[in-house]
Amino acid sequence: MRFFGLIAALLASHAFAGEVYGATEQSFAFEFKLGPHRPLIDREFPGVGDAGLDPYYRTFGPSFMLMGEVEVDYQFWRPFNVGSLAIGLAVGYAEKFGAALDALTLKPVTESTGLRIFPIKLLAVYRFDFLAQRFNIPLVPYIKGGLVAEPWWIVKGNQTEIFNGRLALSSRWGVAAVVGLAIQIDFLDPRLARDFDTSAGVNHTYLFAEWSMTEVNNFGQKDENGKPIGLDLSSRNVFFGIAVEF
Repeated sequence: MRFFGLIAALLASHAFAGEVYGATEQSFAFEFKLGPHRPLIDREFPGVGDAGLDPYYRTFGPSFMLMGEVEVDYQFWRPFNVGSLAIGLAVGYAEKFGAALDALTLKPVTESTGLRIFPIKLLAVYRFDFLAQRFNIPLVPYIKGGLVAEPWWIVKGNQTEIFNGRLALSSRWGVAAVVGLAIQIDFLDPRLARDFDTSAGVNHTYLFAEWSMTEVNNFGQKDENGKPIGLDLSSRNVFFGIAVEF
C-alpha cells in the first residue's frame, strides 16, 4: 500500500509541476516589445494620400514608425487561481523624419523635420494562465486596458521646432485597449527554466504578440466649430515581444 501511495504522490506532483515549479514567489512581469506605428493624424483631414491635405502622409510618406515599448506589471491578485490581475506601467518611444513642407504650397523644402512621441500608459492587466499552470499547455491569452498620456514634439535638425512663436510640443490624453497571446517557452528546456527560477527568480519566460488600439485625442475634445483640437495621436498597432514573470 505504501508503494501505491508513493506512486500516486509522484503522479500528483508531476500533474501540478507547472503550477508550483518548486521555487520562487511570482509578483511581477516585465515586457519588451517592438511594432510598426502610425498615428492617425490624417484621419481628420479630407481626401486620401496625394489628393488630400494629409500632413503626416505628405511629410513622412506611407511608411511606419518603429515603436519600442517596455512594460512592468505588478501582479497583486490571482482570483480563484485561474489567472492574474495586475496593474502596469508602459513607456514607449517612436520617431519619424521627413522633408519639411512649405506652409503655403505644401511642397517639400530642403530642410528636414521630425515627429517624436513618448506614450505612457497606466494599465489594468488580466492574464489567463490557468492552462499553463495546471496542464502545461503553454498558451496564455491576456487583455489590458487603461489611460494614455502621450507627450509629442516636432524637431527641425536637433532643435525643437518653433511655430508662431511657440515651441511645437505638447501632450495628448486618451485610452488604450489591448488583446494578446503569449507562448510560455519553459517547455523548450524545463531543467534550464527551473534553474533560471531558483537562481534568478524568473518564474516563466514568454514570446507574445498583441494588438493595441489607442484613442489619444484628449477624449474627443473639439473647438467651437466642432473640429478636433490638436494632433490626433490615436493608433492601431501590432506588437511582438518577450516577457518574463518574476
